[in-house]
Amino acid sequence: DEASVLEAVGFDVCGNGAADGSLPVGVTAAPASENQCLTTCDDGNDCVTGFGCIPAGDQGVCFPSGCSDSSQCRSGEECILGVCFDTCTSPNACDDGLGCLPLNEIFAVDNTDTICFDVCQNDDQCPGTQVCAGETAETLGTCIDECADATECAVGEACVDFDGASGGERECRAECVETADCRDGETCSEETSTCVGAG
Repeated sequence: DEASVLEAVGFDVCGNGAADGSLPVGVTAAPASENQCLTTCDDGNDCVTGFGCIPAGDQGVCFPSGCSDSSQCRSGEECILGVCFDTCTSPNACDDGLGCLPLNEIFAVDNTDTICFDVCQNDDQCPGTQVCAGETAETLGTCIDECADATECAVGEACVDFDGASGGERECRAECVETADCRDGETCSEETSTCVGAG
């Protein structure tokens, strides 16, 4: 239903009251008896990454679209096509897991500004030593920390097959699938799906 859709994109959907620190704002897409709970803000720095501080009456609220200029976005973000984006000139300007690529290669738009987004087309668009996994001619991929075995991962992480990878890439993740994903001397716990030391 509509409430589930709103929750899936990161919003709390509430009844007659608001969650602490947020303002209930009626949303036409939601059922008439429900409100969308939006965080109030004085400027974009009060909002999470990608959300702008959009005027709503006497109070600003954090919302993922509707910015009219970059002053409504967090420091370092720019308002492009009504949305606050982190821009980049190289992938190392982006956080791990985010590729640096032109907007028109992600969405069907003419704008070619280069932004940080959670997709990639090739390894050159990923930050640091991350690689692009799961990309095909038809779909974009994801920047991951590739590994051959768990010794290339942080302590406590496992080296597991990347979901959807076409090239057999493996990635460092907190969860293991089988003992072979863990370091020597560790086993993959069936209860917690984490690598645990023997004994």
